[in-house]
Amino acid sequence: MKENPTIQDPFAEEPKDNNAVFVYCKLPAGLILPTPTGKVKLRGVNESRIVDANGEKSYGITKGLPEQWDYIARVYGSLPAFHTVPPAIYAEDSRAAGDERAEEEGDNVETGLEQMDIEADQTAQKAGLKPLVR
Repeated sequence: MKENPTIQDPFAEEPKDNNAVFVYCKLPAGLILPTPTGKVKLRGVNESRIVDANGEKSYGITKGLPEQWDYIARVYGSLPAFHTVPPAIYAEDSRAAGDERAEEEGDNVETGLEQMDIEADQTAQKAGLKPLVR
């Protein structure tokens, strides 16, 4: 039986803030990306500590080394999440800059993975779908 590969936690090395990059990810469950040093997990909304104006979780934040981000941006930068406007995945050199950008852009990011509003969706209404909780 094949063992599960280890997922690298960028926080394990805990780089100092002046030698760190902060990666912000709006995807619901984040993203696990293979790199030469192992798999790196970008934390998603489900692990978010940032709350938007509506009281909903906004971005997952992963603190890592600049070399890791350089590799991820170079190899995986063509993924759609990097190219939404504003981007669903981006990095900043400081937590303050990343948080400010998340506040400015967070409500406008659409990943295509948002929960469907079945009350507003005509197809759902025709199918007779109703919300589980009101």
